[in-house]
Amino acid sequence: MFCDLSKIRVIAGKGGNGAATFHREKFVIHGGPDGGDGGRGGDIYIIADPNVNTLTDINSSPIYRAECGVNGTKQNCRGADGKDITLKVPVGTIIKTMKNEVIVDLKNVHDKFMIARGGIGGKGNIHFKSSVRQSPSFAEKGEPGEEKEIVLEVRLVADVGIIGLPSAGKSSFISIISNAKPKIADYPFTTLSPNLGVCNLKSIIGEQKSIVFEDIPGLIEGASQGKGLGHAFLRHIMRTRILVHVIDISLPDLVDAYKTINKELEIYGSDLNKKKQVVALNKIDLMPLEDAEKIAKEFHKKTKVKPILISCATGHGIPDLIKNVYKLYKKFIQEKADEQEKNPILDEEYRLFRPAEESDHYFRVIPKEETESGTVEIKGPRIEQLSQMTDFANTEAVSRLRHFLKKNGIEKTLSKMGVKDGDKVLIAGNYLIFRKVL
Repeated sequence: MFCDLSKIRVIAGKGGNGAATFHREKFVIHGGPDGGDGGRGGDIYIIADPNVNTLTDINSSPIYRAECGVNGTKQNCRGADGKDITLKVPVGTIIKTMKNEVIVDLKNVHDKFMIARGGIGGKGNIHFKSSVRQSPSFAEKGEPGEEKEIVLEVRLVADVGIIGLPSAGKSSFISIISNAKPKIADYPFTTLSPNLGVCNLKSIIGEQKSIVFEDIPGLIEGASQGKGLGHAFLRHIMRTRILVHVIDISLPDLVDAYKTINKELEIYGSDLNKKKQVVALNKIDLMPLEDAEKIAKEFHKKTKVKPILISCATGHGIPDLIKNVYKLYKKFIQEKADEQEKNPILDEEYRLFRPAEESDHYFRVIPKEETESGTVEIKGPRIEQLSQMTDFANTEAVSRLRHFLKKNGIEKTLSKMGVKDGDKVLIAGNYLIFRKVL
C-alpha cells in the first residue's frame, strides 16, 4: 500500500540523573562527593533512504521514543547514554509542524535531520564542590528529551511527470520506457498511486544517460479541490522538471481534455502550470495514421502546441517523444547551471541538519498579566534547562538556581517588574519562590 502522509509523535530520551553520593572507604574520613554524571538521552533522527518508497513502516507506530540515559552512580561513574533512533523515509520527504510549517525538506539521498534532541545527563555532586561548599548534597536531574508532533509528507523526486486524464495510457507508457510494472487495465483509475521508472537513453540518443519518470494517477476536473485521486497526488508533480501530457486521441474533444488538466494545475498553484510540457496523443493504433495526423494538426491549430503521435501498443513515436523530453531536460539543467553560476551557492559538506539554537544567555520575563498561569514567567533556553534539571525538594539545589538568576541579571529584571520576596515565578513548569540573593 502506498502511503505518502503520516502524523507521528517523537519523544527523545531523558538524560540520566546525576548522583549525590560520598566517598566511603575504611580509614578515610570525610571522603568528599563522588557522584557520577547521568548519561545523555537518545536523539531521534530522520534520514532520506533511497531504498524506502513509502511511509507505510512509519505509520505502523504513532509514537517513537528514544532510550533514556542511565543514572550516574558513586565513585564518579557516569551512566550510559541512551540509544538513538533513526527513522527511514523516502527521498523527497518534507517534515512539517502540526501547523503546516515546514521544518526541513529531505530532498537529497542520505539527508539526515535531528528531529528531537535527547536530554543531557545531570551532573553529579562532585561538580558542585567548592571552597565554600565542600560537601554538596545535591546533584542535577537529567534533562527531559524533546517531544514533538510532526507531519511527514512525501513528494516523490522525478525528472519527468506523466500527467493526463484517467485511461489515457500513462501507465502503459511508463511500462514501455522503463522497468516499472504498474497495474494496467481498460478502466479508469487503475493507477491508485504514483509509479517511478528509470528510462535508459542509450538506445535512443546513443549516450549512457537516464531520466526518472513518474506516472501520476489520473487527474479529473476538480482534482485541485480534492475530486477523484488528483488532490492526493498533485503535490508529487511539484518535484518534476518537465511534464509529459498524455491524451487519448480517440476522445471526442482533445482540446477540452488538454485544457482541463492545465486548469487544475493552475488552480493547485505552486507554478505547476508553468512547467514545460510535451504533449503526446496516444492510441493512434486505433485509427489510420492519416486520420491521426489530421487530428494532430487541428490540435496544433487550436492550442498552438505541436503534439507527438504515439502508440504504447505498437511503440510508434515513443523514441521521438523521449528525444523531445531529453532536449527539454538538457535545456532545463543548463539554465539551472547558468543561474547557479551567476548566483553561486556554497556546497554543504555535511548534510546533517540540526535545529537552530538560541543563545544560552537569552532570557525573557513575561508579566503575569500576559500569562495563562497568572504568574510571572521566565523564558530562555539555559534558564529553562536548569529549572528542569533542578531538584526543587533540595534546598541547596534551589539555592544554586537563585544564584544563577542573580548572576545573569534575571533577579534584577524581576525586581524592576515588581516581583517581591515570597512571590512565585514560573520557569519551565516549575514554581520558584523568589528570594533575593544577598
